[in-house]
Amino acid sequence: LQKPQLNYTDFLERRRSLTDMSKYAEKLEYIDIDKLKPYANNPRKNDAAVDKVAESIKEFGFKVPIIIDSNNEIIAGHTRLKAAKKLGLKKVPVIKADDLTPEQVKAFRLVENKTHEFAEWDFELLQNELFDINNIDMEKFGFKDIDIDFDAFDGDGDGGGSYISTGTKVRVVIGALMFDINDDDHSIYEKTKNADADIVKAQIMDLINKGELL
Repeated sequence: LQKPQLNYTDFLERRRSLTDMSKYAEKLEYIDIDKLKPYANNPRKNDAAVDKVAESIKEFGFKVPIIIDSNNEIIAGHTRLKAAKKLGLKKVPVIKADDLTPEQVKAFRLVENKTHEFAEWDFELLQNELFDINNIDMEKFGFKDIDIDFDAFDGDGDGGGSYISTGTKVRVVIGALMFDINDDDHSIYEKTKNADADIVKAQIMDLINKGELL
């Protein structure tokens, strides 16, 4: 028997009907900022993050929508709303999660914030990524420039950096990153304890960039 012929248009339509998941997707829309209602019992304190989020929106655009319920009350995105107001935005992108029950809304509001607490930085990979960013000021987002703090970890506040108990390490801090340099003979300690901080920073950065330190 001859197989029925299926023209290309029908083939594409049939494939689309089997694979198109857009009907299940949330609808993204832009809404007047004044129509959004912050959740009165929001347990998340976010004021310290508003400036950083505002800088992110200025630099990259409003890439993460605010999640709201059917009454335009915020489920997730209170910090983004404050940042948008700080920037004077009139409309913001939102996703209306009107398929959730009131209990699910309460749960999702907490879970969306809680899950971030379980993530950790891989500091070595983070450091590599930061070194590749030369034209964007990452300090605006909380990534601080190199900072060498010697007194904080040697126990005696002598201005050096070697561990007093073993005399084998000098610890270097670059913003949130921390690593130890071998210093078996105290030579690094002796060279840096009275050195100009900017010179030390420049030398360490040069070694890192050359791949000789990390």
